[in-house]
Amino acid sequence: MIEEGLSTCKKLNIEGNVDVNVDRISNLPDKVIQLILSSLETKDAVRTSLLSRSWRYRWLSVTNLRLSEWAPYMSLKRSQFLDFVDRVFALREPSDDLNLVELEFCVFNGAARINSWLCSAVKHNVQHLVLLLDWFLDEMLELPHCLFTCHTLREIVIVAEVYLKLPSSIQFSNLN
Repeated sequence: MIEEGLSTCKKLNIEGNVDVNVDRISNLPDKVIQLILSSLETKDAVRTSLLSRSWRYRWLSVTNLRLSEWAPYMSLKRSQFLDFVDRVFALREPSDDLNLVELEFCVFNGAARINSWLCSAVKHNVQHLVLLLDWFLDEMLELPHCLFTCHTLREIVIVAEVYLKLPSSIQFSNLN
């Protein structure tokens, strides 16, 4: 059965002059590739950089960042995960806007880091923000003020078993 299918494929290739060695994905328009990469988990989008030299930095153009410390594929140690997220934000071009940032993270002792990531998301004009946070301390978590004055933010979801310290002034001018 399999041999029959392979023989049919060979016939189609010979008859239809279809070259099976052609890289059709790389020939797609950049916007389509960006859309495909943006639909992947960030870790998987980064993995595409191994495909070839021309794909090395394509993942940097993704508009959706999905970063989860608890994802099944995330076999990284906590310190590696934190460093990975730092690099994801640090390597972005200043002019690259973000549509979505989805972050699942155990804050524990990483409040300064999450605030840095959130400020970076704001600098990249994030439109949709989803935060799923765990916090194991009895202290309040203070998110950065820039988050609460972000003019590009259209949707924000915070699911957290934490006490949040909110700023005295909140201005979400574009929330839906």
